[in-house]
This record gives sequence, structure tokens and C-alpha cells, in this order.
Amino acid sequence: PTLGPIGPAEFVPLAEKTALMRPLSLWVLTSAIEQAARWQQQGFHFRIAINVTPEDLTGPAFTDRMVRLLGQHKIDPTRFELEFTEGALMHNPAEVRHQLERMRQMGMDVAIDDFGTGYSNWNYLRQLPATTVKLDQSLIRNLASDKTDQRLVKALIGLAKKLGYCVVAEGIETDEIRRLVKQWGCDEGQGYLIAKPMEADAVLGWLGPDRRLQSVTEAAEAAVIRDKRL
Repeated sequence: PTLGPIGPAEFVPLAEKTALMRPLSLWVLTSAIEQAARWQQQGFHFRIAINVTPEDLTGPAFTDRMVRLLGQHKIDPTRFELEFTEGALMHNPAEVRHQLERMRQMGMDVAIDDFGTGYSNWNYLRQLPATTVKLDQSLIRNLASDKTDQRLVKALIGLAKKLGYCVVAEGIETDEIRRLVKQWGCDEGQGYLIAKPMEADAVLGWLGPDRRLQSVTEAAEAAVIRDKRL
């Protein structure tokens, strides 16, 4: 490639305008489940989040493929989380709700990604079988200095918790921001302070030397608690 690494924020919107999006989504799904199977063989039972597009949720093909692959590799569905943006709600909402309910019935978590950048209609979102709200990084990045963002994020976290959601803050890059969202009741964090994107083969090294002193399962659980929980 001549442009170097290209992030999903750049190529996914383009792929969604072509016939490439569905096969791309199915490839991501297949790759994620196959990687989970490899980790499982090594004794690591990580929870894995997969982004789904509006097109993935407007029919049964994506969900059917997931059911088949999880069964084929003997992987517990509760180890997977499906993330979708608020924009997905505008594409055949009845079918989207049906597919999400199928996923929840299997025990998967369902997360509303980039919350705060779209419609943010709480009453409408309450009707969906979501378990998690992920606050968009645009709301998080200036928390240390922006009082308005502080009031907004604190209120969003409080309301989400009252409605029973797990709350994740995206874009945590400083310890000050981590402390703020933790103080307001945020459950989990995501961002460069915790870890940058990495290849699957690098994950076990990222866990650190502790994994050599414990069983692999105990090490994996300790790493998740230490590095994701706030």
C-alpha cells in the first residue's frame, strides 16, 4: 500500500458505500472468532468486542455466521461484545432490534458505541437490548480543562448508570482524565493511556511478566482487571 496504515475511521465509511462492506464485516467476524479460539487453546479466555455496521444488523446473515462459528470453535458467546453506533438505529430499526435481541439471548453484551455524537435519544435507546454505553472520545479528550464537558460527561455517566448500563469512556490519554471518570462512576476505560492498538501476537507480551508467575487464566483475568477497569 502506498498510503501506509489507514484507520477504520477512514476506510469504513468508504467501504459502506460499496459492495465490500458485508464481506469485510464477515472477514472481521471470522478472524476475531478464530483468534479467540487460538487464545482459548493457550488457556486465555479474553472478552472480545466486535464493531458491527448498520448493514450487518439489517438481516440474519451476520448473526447466523456468528452462531455457526462460535459453535464450530466451541467458544462461549458471553465472551463477545457487539458494538454499534447510534446511526444503526436509523436503518430498519425493527430488524436491528431483532438481531440485537438474538445476540443478547445468546449471552453476548451489546454496546452503543460513540455515544454522545449522534441522536442520543435515551428513551429510544432504552428500548434496545443494550448493556453498555461507550462515551465518545470527543467528550473525553478535554475533560481536564473544559468545565462544560466535565458537567456533561458527569451527567451522562450518572444517567447511564441509573438506567442500568455499564459505562465505558473512550479516548483516555492521561491519568487525570482516568481519575475524573472513575470518580464519576465510569466502569471501564479505553485509550492510549491503557494501550495502543496492537497485533494479536503482541497481546500476550503486553500482559507483562505476571503471566509467567500465574496460570494463564489467572494472568489474563488480572490483566483485564488492571488495565481496563478504572
